[in-house]
Amino acid sequence: MDVPCIGGCFTWFNNVGSSIGRLDRFLISDNLNEEWLSFKVLGRGDFVLKEKQRMLKLSLQKWNVEANFQEEFSSRPELSGVEMVCLSDFYSKLREVAFMDEEVKAIVWTCNDFKSPGLDGFSFSFLQNCWESIKSNIAMFVS
Repeated sequence: MDVPCIGGCFTWFNNVGSSIGRLDRFLISDNLNEEWLSFKVLGRGDFVLKEKQRMLKLSLQKWNVEANFQEEFSSRPELSGVEMVCLSDFYSKLREVAFMDEEVKAIVWTCNDFKSPGLDGFSFSFLQNCWESIKSNIAMFVS
């Protein structure tokens, strides 16, 4: 189904509202259509589209949690009678050592450029290309 947008079926707008890129066809439900139309955002075309996409993403995340991650805790298996092996003090303390910046960078550079480490959609290619700007934030995150 093509999503109806001003001037055609597009995903991006420049600051005067004309289309720049095409969104490929995808399946969409009537509920999703209604959800999109219910979002009321005022502003330029690019801002409205960005905000509606953000709002839709949040709505889909909420729906996903409600639909897929509700379970009864009484149905979980118990591990009574199982003897767990514990780490020694030496190895336990090693787990608490902070990662070095070089280690974090090496991991980011070994990952597939097109993969995304999280739900935000930012790929490893983005992390690699913007590394100088974001490395301090990444270091704070893994500390």
